[in-house]
Amino acid sequence: MPQDHTHQQTTPWYKNRWAWLVFSIPLLTIVAGVITYRIAADNPHSLVQDDYFKKGLAINLSLEKQNRAHEYGIRARVSQDKDGQLLLLKLDSLISSQTLPAKEVEKINTTNFNFEPENLLLTFSHPTQEKLDFQITLERLSLGEYAAQLPDLVQTFWYVRLSDQQENWLLKSRWHYPSEQQLVMPATQK
Repeated sequence: MPQDHTHQQTTPWYKNRWAWLVFSIPLLTIVAGVITYRIAADNPHSLVQDDYFKKGLAINLSLEKQNRAHEYGIRARVSQDKDGQLLLLKLDSLISSQTLPAKEVEKINTTNFNFEPENLLLTFSHPTQEKLDFQITLERLSLGEYAAQLPDLVQTFWYVRLSDQQENWLLKSRWHYPSEQQLVMPATQK
């Protein structure tokens, strides 16, 4: 009895659509992983800190400086001139304005504090892009008044830090430039 063999036509695997669908998923995953790695390597995230312990210690030191500014009653008002070319700063403290009684002034350790520093440091930090951060040295014009050339500022909420050059004290605030015409930095206890 002769056997009836039906010839089943077989096609090579590479001509089958389902094979390509199965192979494409891992292949696309590898390509996406390589692209993601390249993006991450070319644009490192500046908000991640490797030395977080040292940063934590620096925060404690910063809080001490802010408390010292509160103790001295330091206040600052930052604004720009009418032409927008200069940054003007008015600095005063409870001790220098002599509004504190003499007994209170004696309690405050003022041995390292210069009430009329020649220069002040004003640091602008961008909230997300570290490459836009910069520092300005303000020079004294007269008693309690300082000025510096105003660089081009990007419109954003800037984190602003003010201190003397020895960094005995520190004032911190946020300034939404240019919608806020001036920035008032009071000494707050943290």
